[in-house]
Amino acid sequence: MEIENRVTVTDKIKKFVKNNYGVIITSGVVLTTGYLLGYKIGLGKGIRRGRNNILDEIMLSCEGGLMMTNPDLGRYVFTVKKLENVKN
Repeated sequence: MEIENRVTVTDKIKKFVKNNYGVIITSGVVLTTGYLLGYKIGLGKGIRRGRNNILDEIMLSCEGGLMMTNPDLGRYVFTVKKLENVKN
């Protein structure tokens, strides 16, 4: 009884896949393309723009200098300046 039930379920799944293989493949291709396109747009625009905004905020908040105090080594002041038109 249990073996017949498993065979019936497996046959139904096989029949569904066989009748709808074109839709399944198309859906997979569309989802993969959408994911890759979204990742590329997000990486290209969002992450770079966010990184630049973070650096600008650090520069504005540390305009007078960022002080680090180390009991053993003394105090250090770090200042920041935005460089224009610098290429790596």
